[in-house]
Amino acid sequence: MSAFACANLNALATMAEQFVEARIEPGALLWRAGDAPDHVLMLVKGTVACEADLGRKRFRYGPGTAIGGVEAIAGKPRWYSVTTETPIVALRGRTDQMLDLFEDNFAMAMDFIAILSSALIGIMERKAAMGQQAIGVLRDVSSLGAVPVGA
Repeated sequence: MSAFACANLNALATMAEQFVEARIEPGALLWRAGDAPDHVLMLVKGTVACEADLGRKRFRYGPGTAIGGVEAIAGKPRWYSVTTETPIVALRGRTDQMLDLFEDNFAMAMDFIAILSSALIGIMERKAAMGQQAIGVLRDVSSLGAVPVGA
């Protein structure tokens, strides 16, 4: 993931020790909108389908993306449901462990925040270019690696 491309090797090794490999078959419900967030999944292989606002918004994530991290860090309920489309291989990490790692590795934390900030700015710029208000920016995840269903 680009957020950790310049990370210290020791910090990456520590992070790798904290993640658990998950292999999940197609059709598995990973979480529902409204569930409490306690982990992030970093997709290594496969795709997941996501649905928000009672099916009005659909998007998918693929390899190289992290799902569930933003709301887990924010401590906010999941705002979308996730189901595996294909068999997936993912790294599952607990948010509290990642925050502890960031406390000890300031440069890694800053790189992570820079990636999130850059994605948020990109979403806001795209909204402005389309003449839309940026207030709904937190529900547009396409620049965070999600692909709208049907695209």
